[in-house]
Amino acid sequence: GEPDGFDGILNGQGHTITFEDIREPLFIQTASSGVIKNLTLAGSRTSCHDWGTCNFVVYHHGLIDNCESKIEVNIPQRTGELLLSGFVRNNAGVMRKCTNSGRSAVEMRPSSAVRLTAGGLACSSSHEFGGEKPVGEYHDCHNTADIYVHVKYAQKTYLTYIDMGGIVARVDGGTAEDYVVVEDCTNSGDITLWEETTAEGKTNYGCSYSVGGIV
Repeated sequence: GEPDGFDGILNGQGHTITFEDIREPLFIQTASSGVIKNLTLAGSRTSCHDWGTCNFVVYHHGLIDNCESKIEVNIPQRTGELLLSGFVRNNAGVMRKCTNSGRSAVEMRPSSAVRLTAGGLACSSSHEFGGEKPVGEYHDCHNTADIYVHVKYAQKTYLTYIDMGGIVARVDGGTAEDYVVVEDCTNSGDITLWEETTAEGKTNYGCSYSVGGIV
């Protein structure tokens, strides 16, 4: 069915909202008719909520147009799952002329399994939160910021799943009719994953890595 959420129009008219330490996004979810446009978010973030570091929307189904995230992310210690993105956690809608320019630096100290998903604009595009809707579109979107993640294993870890990308970290699902569209998008930021082990910490098996410039 039609997803619930913000179904109006938020027109920032070129203004910037600055946060000293943002903790929650503007919206949890946008409906397919929801529009966010002409808005810049700036400031800082030092913590990660369970739904990630997304600054605009958690579950996006509408349109984000001509927006920028300048929020600098600096998380000194993260022990659980990390969902790192400048705009949205999951994009099942359309993002157009959007730029992420806020650098992200995270220190991970996993205590068990490692699950890291880090994208400049979005963590993922999938049907998981989109029902029958397409799995997301990106048009003329750009990441100019560095994404740096340092994972230090202090104890034995058995499962490691890591996805990183300049625009979107992970793409799931899709059909011949409904598929992710990435058009005229660029990444000029460095995507860096540094894994470090101590004498007691190491990854034994079940590892999966996917690190790309765009996806």
